[in-house]
Amino acid sequence: MLSQKFKACLWKTYKARKLTPMLTLIEIIFPAILFLLLSYAHMMTFEEANDVGNLDYMGTHYNLTNMVHDAFNNKEHVDILFSPATNATVKIMEQVFLNVFVKHKIEKKLRTFMGMSQDLHVSNWLTTKYFKEETSESAKTIGFGVVFSEKSEIFDVDFKYKLLSTSSSIKTSELFPNDFGGRGYSGDTYIQSGLPVLQWYIEKAFLEIIHGESVPFELELHSFPYPRDLDLQSHEKTFITILLPLFTMIGFIFFVPIVIRRIVQEKSTGIKELMRIVGLSSLSMWISWFIYSTLMFVITTVLVTVILGVHFTNEQSAFLDYVDLSLLWSLYFLFCVASLIFCFAITAMFNNPVAAMSCGVILWIGTFTLLNSLVLAENVPWFLRLAICIFPTAAITTGFNIIRFYDNRREFLSWDKIIETCPYSTYDMHMGWVFFMLLFDIVFYSVITWYLDCVKPGPFGIAKPWNFCFQRLKKKKCLSSKQKFMGKSTYEEPLPYLKVGIFVKKVKKIYKSGMVGLDGVTMNIYQDVITVLLGHNGAGKTSLMGILSGLYSASSGNIYFKGEDIFSDLKKFRRNLGICFQYNYLFTYLTVIEHFIFFGVVRGMSFHKARKEGENMLQLMHLVDVQHSYIDTLSGGTLRKVSLSIALIGPVTG
Repeated sequence: MLSQKFKACLWKTYKARKLTPMLTLIEIIFPAILFLLLSYAHMMTFEEANDVGNLDYMGTHYNLTNMVHDAFNNKEHVDILFSPATNATVKIMEQVFLNVFVKHKIEKKLRTFMGMSQDLHVSNWLTTKYFKEETSESAKTIGFGVVFSEKSEIFDVDFKYKLLSTSSSIKTSELFPNDFGGRGYSGDTYIQSGLPVLQWYIEKAFLEIIHGESVPFELELHSFPYPRDLDLQSHEKTFITILLPLFTMIGFIFFVPIVIRRIVQEKSTGIKELMRIVGLSSLSMWISWFIYSTLMFVITTVLVTVILGVHFTNEQSAFLDYVDLSLLWSLYFLFCVASLIFCFAITAMFNNPVAAMSCGVILWIGTFTLLNSLVLAENVPWFLRLAICIFPTAAITTGFNIIRFYDNRREFLSWDKIIETCPYSTYDMHMGWVFFMLLFDIVFYSVITWYLDCVKPGPFGIAKPWNFCFQRLKKKKCLSSKQKFMGKSTYEEPLPYLKVGIFVKKVKKIYKSGMVGLDGVTMNIYQDVITVLLGHNGAGKTSLMGILSGLYSASSGNIYFKGEDIFSDLKKFRRNLGICFQYNYLFTYLTVIEHFIFFGVVRGMSFHKARKEGENMLQLMHLVDVQHSYIDTLSGGTLRKVSLSIALIGPVTG
């Protein structure tokens, strides 16, 4: 039965989608068009990225002794670390120590000289010492890291290594620094940095160990060939960390008001509570809405991933060329799901569709606008950076910023690197934290939605106390089915063979305006007997029927069905309940026969049996001519027939 009810929910959401094909198409096409425009703009901006400018082949000879003094004389301390510490690398670095520091009599300046097992330990040590532990001596000290390849465990002609420096004037953490000055001569800064000194003495030590004798050498430096794309590297950061998150926020903004409006409409019009009355659980309704949007997300995120990550021509690189496509799709899909659950939480706070839509759009745009600069800053504490990822737009912007670091280094971001911090950067987030926070957002907003849906069901439904999840289950109070009427003695005594079906005991209903709808009503409704409520306008007839069905909550009092308090297990009481309310609670996107099929299936019938029962109801109520008409095209009298038919469909005993 549960699966049938869930199928009915999915069928209902399918009908809603089917009625608005253009809106569904816009949800899919609009993000794709935006990202195509972004990708085209990126392609046009970087179309000459592979061209190389004029090369300066004229070299300049330098005196190494002068370079050593220029690099280290104005420093009080020098730290040198290397990895991996193997026999070969230790031997090379010992030669460097002798040739640079001992030979030039500056060994006292060398504060730290040690090998480590992994390159990550080297970068972490330098980052912690020079960037996280701020000291007044930082300007007078300099640190270097030498990272040998794994093949350096033996002396091989394939000799490779990387040099790291803590100097603020030399950017080794990025292939193309953001503050690159453009064309022109800047060799003195590089020459005085100490990097060319270390580079040559490392290679000199390697050659001397290989050949077993001293190697004569000269140092000749050339200007680096100036690629034209260096003029555009600031635009690369703009594209990935500013334009890409912005287009993502705009591209997926359409689903926010669409989902919020439809969910809040069902709540504010009473349709949602009517579905609960006929036996549909809140979980089934939320899951159907989840699937309603998620199927669109799958299609949209695949399109976006292809547009951003696939090479369309051999000559042109992709927008995001250094990230695994499955990782990029997972990032987008989790972002969409977290955003959807975020919208669910918003719907649980509002009863007015317009107010809910406005709040959703404002939060969607506002969280992106206000938190974007905080996400991109590198000096933000880790816990604060993690905290702002509670908003999905901030989380995906953080993910794009991490991708940017890999893109700058021309390093490929794959699944095996998602728990590694950004390469050679002080940005202390990794993609694993982004995925974790998106999953956390899904769980967090799901709990918020469930809780608010229970304590704030809206204008219809019974609200649970704020601490209901901490209360112990109370033992159900049962009364005998032969319970005597508890009214005044002036009332007529019931016949002795009658059994009490529903016992209403001292029920009160006081509205927010202060008006008393019911003032301690006590009465019996007997089994197999037609009971009629008579009274003038405002006497409380509708209020009592609403409380009996669970459409409204009572201010005080109890109602018992066959001896059990209905409020302790309202679902059980509603299983066999059929009710036609004063107002029409109907779907605008279902036809008359589709209403009958939907409510028949929800009450436990198969689709085939529900259709057959619906066709019989059409004959009985003379609704055959309007069976394929939508609700907003029917007259008031016809709508009352439809509502009455819905109340009678299925196994109804009360």
